[in-house]
Parts: sequence; C-alpha cells; structure tokens
Amino acid sequence: MKPIKALRAQANRLARGLMLVLLCSAFGVQADQVIGRFNSVAGPFSHMETPAGKAYLNLHERKVQVQLPDDWRESTVETTMELDGDTAVVMSYSTAQCESQTALVVISGNTAWGPYRLGGCGDVLAFQRSEDGKSFVAMQMKGRSSEAWTYSSKDKNFRGPMKVDLPGLLHALSKARPAVADTPTAKPAPPRTAPSTPPPTKPLAREPAQAPKSAAKASIPSALPQPVANAVVEHAQATTAPRRRVEINLISRVETRS
Repeated sequence: MKPIKALRAQANRLARGLMLVLLCSAFGVQADQVIGRFNSVAGPFSHMETPAGKAYLNLHERKVQVQLPDDWRESTVETTMELDGDTAVVMSYSTAQCESQTALVVISGNTAWGPYRLGGCGDVLAFQRSEDGKSFVAMQMKGRSSEAWTYSSKDKNFRGPMKVDLPGLLHALSKARPAVADTPTAKPAPPRTAPSTPPPTKPLAREPAQAPKSAAKASIPSALPQPVANAVVEHAQATTAPRRRVEINLISRVETRS
C-alpha cells in the first residue's frame, strides 16, 4: 500500500505543477516579443522587447544580447548600413521627455558601440553611406545651420554634431564638378547608289542576346546626396575630434542561464 500512496502523492504534485503553469499562462506571463529581424556583420539579429517594454538586440550567432537604455519606449530599427566590417543600426524611439528621437547603434565584431544620439527631439534626418562604404553620415538639413554626424569603420569613432553650411557646400561641389566633354557629332554617311538588280535577300542571323549587366550596389534611399556625404566625412576627419567611445552593455545568454 505504501508504494501506491507514494505514487498518488507524486501524481498530485505533478498535477499541481501543471495547474500552476496553466494559471501563469492565463494571467499574462508573456514571452519577449520580436519587433523585427535584420542582418549584420555578426549574422542575423532580432529587435526584441520584453513585456515591461524594455528593448534589446539579440545577436543569434554570437549568443549575445545588446541591452538598450531603460528609458527607451516604442523603439524601431529604421535602417541598417554595412560599413566594411561594421553595421550601423539607425533607431528611433520615444522617452518621457521626447516623442521622437533618433540614435545610432554600431555592431562591431564581438561588441557594440553606442547608442549615439542623432539630432534633437523631433528632428528629421537624412542618412547616407560614404562612397568608399566605410562611413555613415546623418544630417539635419537646415540650410546654413545644418548639422551632421559621422561614424567611421576605419577608426571606430563617432563624430558630431558639426555645423555645415549646406548651400555653401553645394555651391563648392558644383564648381568642383569636372566639365562634361562635348560629344563629337557624327559625320553624315555618303549616299549609296541603289543597285539595278536587288540581291536575293538572306535571312538575317539573330545576334545572341546579351546577358544583363549586373546592377551596381544600390545606395541607401536617402535625401542626402552622395557628394555631400563624402564631403562631410572628409570635413569631419579633418576638423572634428571623435566623441568618447561608448560601449553598450552586452549580456551573454550563457551567462544569464548560470
């Protein structure tokens, strides 16, 4: 009789545990939500949000979580850019003080830099990648009072804000543009005398269809012209000291389980 009683007691404990799991599920114990999935130099990553509203980036192949600031709410990944070994992640978010703010997070090797704030509250920014593919540029275009921010994968440094006279820069770029050479006009061909007896017509051999040329790497959709982005990067490297490098808190999933 004792073994039977022990089995009954064990069955009761299992039933209570199952009931507790069902009650937790029914009363709102939720898993983290996937906001979006993207690619990076560290492999695919997911933008996640906990039930409490805290956001993080989950780097699947590295088994690492990039913790974003606690006061960020309603965060969104706006775009990503490959930067020759780094990935720039442009994010928008809201806080108690600002409904719309933009920031840059950089995934670099085994770590992540940032977040670096771009612009002010509610600013509309234009983004572009430099022509050599090694720098990220963000600009708030307000005429002579424009501001810009850059990140370079060469030295892993973030620079800005820096003042930019956008009309003056565009004028200088238009002057520096090389003149387009005149296209030579084709000489008219001399008239040919038609033969008295037309030769027998031969079926024309069809030329083999040419394979379509591979399209050039598309630039990131942006209102910021490519020459302006290149000029801003050169100006930043020459005149603007880099900001202090900020390393985001990384949490390994292996560590959190122990």
